[in-house]
Amino acid sequence: MMGSATMTELIEQASNTYDYVIIDAMPFQDSHDVASFTQPGGNVVLVAASGRTRKQDLKAAVDQLNILGSHVLGVVLDQSD
Repeated sequence: MMGSATMTELIEQASNTYDYVIIDAMPFQDSHDVASFTQPGGNVVLVAASGRTRKQDLKAAVDQLNILGSHVLGVVLDQSD
């Protein structure tokens, strides 16, 4: 769905209208998921679940986003006590 032409057009239209377009997505399972949610030059904020997100998985997502040309702005730690 995210990689569809319709979604790409919707995001492009929103980007031309608004300063920020935020997409709340399901957790990434693999590099294909990462690629479908970003575009070269896009900015990304990752959300990591405290005690659940493995450091190596977070690093792999950041590495994949960097390869795709996206800018990782930061990480939000969620579900912490």
